[in-house]
This record gives sequence, C-alpha cells and structure tokens, in this order.
Amino acid sequence: MEGDFKYLFGPVFSRRLGVSLGVDLLPYKTCTLDCVYCECGSTIDLVTSVAEYVSTEDVKSELNLYLSSCPKIDVITFSGAGEPTLHSGLGEIVRYIKENFFGYPVAVITNGTLLNIPSVRDGLQEADIVMTSFDALDEEIFFTVNRPHKDIKIQDMKDGLIEFKKSYKGKLWLEIFVIPDINDKKDHLDKLRDFINIVKPDRIQLNSLDRPGAETWVKPADADSLAAISSYLEKSEIINSYEIKKNTVTVFSENSHGKVMNAISRRPCTLEEIFKITGQSRSVVEDILSELISEGLVKADSMARGVFYSAV
Repeated sequence: MEGDFKYLFGPVFSRRLGVSLGVDLLPYKTCTLDCVYCECGSTIDLVTSVAEYVSTEDVKSELNLYLSSCPKIDVITFSGAGEPTLHSGLGEIVRYIKENFFGYPVAVITNGTLLNIPSVRDGLQEADIVMTSFDALDEEIFFTVNRPHKDIKIQDMKDGLIEFKKSYKGKLWLEIFVIPDINDKKDHLDKLRDFINIVKPDRIQLNSLDRPGAETWVKPADADSLAAISSYLEKSEIINSYEIKKNTVTVFSENSHGKVMNAISRRPCTLEEIFKITGQSRSVVEDILSELISEGLVKADSMARGVFYSAV
C-alpha cells in the first residue's frame, strides 16, 4: 500500500539484510555521536538523554497500517538519521512488532554508546539482530572518528556491550568502519582483536566509505587493506557493494517526486538504486532529479561507485 508515513521509510535495499522497512524514531540527526563518515551528514543535536522523542503510539499505528497488508519485506530495521536507542519506547515498539507481526525479523542498528544503561539493554532483548558499531578502542581515535558527546566514554561502551552480550539471545553483529591511516594501524587492530575475543559477536563486519560521508576528507579503504585487516581480525567479513535487484515493494508516497525524495531522504543513493527502489523508469527518475537539483532540494556527489544523490 502507498501513503505518507512520518516514521517509516523505504523499503530500501540493505547490503546485509535485504529488503528492509526502515523505522526512524528520532528527529533528523539526533545522535550521541557525530561520526565523520555518516552518510546522513553532520549531527544537528548531539545528546545522550533517553526520552520519547516521537510518539511511541504513533509509530505503532504506522507499523500496524503498513504491516497489516503483509508486504514482502525481509526485515524491519530501526535505523534512520539518529541513534535509535535514544528513544525510550524502542523496546515497547519492538515487542509490539514481535507480538503482532511475528513473521518479520527485527534488526536494530546502533552505535552502542548507551548500552551501559540497563533500560537500553532491556529494550533490545527481543530484537532478532542487533548491529552495533565499534570503530575505536583509543580515545584519540574515538574523538577523531566518532566525535562523541562529552559524556560518552569508551570504557562505558565496552562495559555496556559486554554486559549486553551476556543476556542477549539474538544475533549480535559488530561493525568496524575502517578509515585509512586513522584506525587501521596494528596497535589499534590489536586492541580491537582483544576486545572482539572478549565480546565474541556472532558476526564481525568491516565497512568503508561507499557513499558521501559527513566530512570530505574521509576516504575509502582499498580492497587489499580491507582484506589484510579481515584476515588479521579473524572471522571478519567485508561489507561489499552489490547489484541490487528490482524492488517489488514501492516506497511510500503518492507521486513520483515524493517517491524519489523518500528514497534519498535518509541516505544518498545512485541513479540505479533510485529507479529500482521507486519502480520508476530511468528517464523519469533522471527528469525528476534534474528538477529537484534545479530547485535546490537535491545535491549530487561523485564517488568511486558513481554519482550519489541526497536531499539538501
């Protein structure tokens, strides 16, 4: 079904999860970190307070409206343009999905900064997959790469993740974003490897710049470097780009312009991704993008994988 949704987005193609219905629980770019590589841009509101940033009941109503039609999606993913564990109702919303639409797996993508808070850990217990990032085990690197809120400490993050793993029954995936000459040196990789051996995540994933990041100085790691790091950390896998298939689920919006804006509103996309996600023809998408760029609503950035379009 189509319609205008405030908290749901997509479905989008995830390199790791397949066709993913996104759930965004935060105002745009409300986060505990201001990561230099973030595809959503720089953080506007750097916070640590767990609160009901948007109505829990309204989110549940949108989920009910959309999922009642039994759409063909692979997963429901809490992500978007902010840190989902900042929302105090995350656990309640996850439980609502599991109780009413149990056929859909639930994933939460988090930066792991609030896992030292017991209520946050409790709210994640019923998720099928928790994907948490951990890019730095060194304070200097942490401040360079992740630019945290002043109250966020690496030791608290480490302790929180270890505690969470003790009680969590789902799949824990650990993601490391590799930035050349910043967090890829042997002494830092040694710290990461030691920490990984303590946590014992179900999957370890290496990521590198694929879409435009918040800072232009961030560059992608080359394939050989990623392969060497993957071998050194053991059992880690490299997140690669892939050829997306034709989308069988239409993104939300009543019109073609709205579909394009919805597709790129939370992350930059290539022309090919946009026309496959929206179900529009290539020529129609090109015309719409030209209009939106001329109106100052969309910008284009050239990357190694092509030109990426994002909302201004």
